[in-house]
Amino acid sequence: MSLIWDWLNSPSGGPDAPTWLVLVGKHLAKKFNLSFSERISVSEKVCSTINAAYVATAAIWISFVRDTFNVNDFVANVPCTSAMSAIVSIYPKAPATANFITSFFDMDWVLPAYVGYSIYDCVTMCMWVHHLVGIYGAFGNQVIRKLSILSNHAMMTEITAMTVNILWYAETLNPNRPKPRRASITTTMGDTTTDETPSSLTPSASSETLNELSKATTATQPKAVKRKLTKPPATLLLVFLQTLRTLSFVVFRVTAVPYSFYLILSRGGATGVSFSSVWEMVVVVWNGCSSCQRGVFDWDFDRAIGFSALVVQMLFGLLNVVWTAVAIKVLRREVKGYLGRAGEKKKKAE
Repeated sequence: MSLIWDWLNSPSGGPDAPTWLVLVGKHLAKKFNLSFSERISVSEKVCSTINAAYVATAAIWISFVRDTFNVNDFVANVPCTSAMSAIVSIYPKAPATANFITSFFDMDWVLPAYVGYSIYDCVTMCMWVHHLVGIYGAFGNQVIRKLSILSNHAMMTEITAMTVNILWYAETLNPNRPKPRRASITTTMGDTTTDETPSSLTPSASSETLNELSKATTATQPKAVKRKLTKPPATLLLVFLQTLRTLSFVVFRVTAVPYSFYLILSRGGATGVSFSSVWEMVVVVWNGCSSCQRGVFDWDFDRAIGFSALVVQMLFGLLNVVWTAVAIKVLRREVKGYLGRAGEKKKKAE
């Protein structure tokens, strides 16, 4: 704390600023036995949480508070316009009456912010498939300025990142977390947290020595060189956070995508969810979010981006179900582990 206090009271913010940052970082890395990738994640999770809070709040505000996706005012006698084509053509903009904060709940602000964060996360976390899909959807939405109802409800699922990050901090920055059983592959990137470095084996120029080293390494070490994930023992707090994460997945990830399609169908004039109403939605998007029939080879950005976004949204919905199933499975395992440890403690007490 004295280092931080000295830096805050230095005349210029100080040339010593990097010093205390390095000292604090080294202290935390040593205390919690953080690998190189985990040290990156400590700060990345902050950016992730800020992005999730902004994007998800804006999406919820646009859909539920502002009730942007309604077609009460659409003009029925305009050519090539129907209630369904009207709702998929809405591009949410902040009204002139919005205050300073809610003025940022605007697709021209939210989508670029989401794309920027996703590019950053692709570099730091290497979660390419998930984020590349998000980048494509958000960027495409800005290009055609249609089907925002799909992008908006997809971004609602980002709220689950907040519960995931809180759980990650609780598990990673935990003094009771066991040490890893082998070195991380990130050692080559500067990670010094190694536990089983065979210091007695030093290769020389002799081919005989190198062969012995190879045999010894193969016999004594596992084939995989990646750091084995280590988790602290289940506690009531961790089980609670696991439950919170799972509930967020059930409430937001499972429901968001189906609800976006339900809005299109119900507010788009469909009498109910049926094959014919879903087909009508597909046809409208295929025609470039228009009710007028277009030729098969009459392609433009509206058709190309819109139809692919519709398919991607369906696949994203299925992926959310899979992620939720995994979260439920992990929660069951953690609850079982916690109850098992509680039972052992009770037997020992008796």
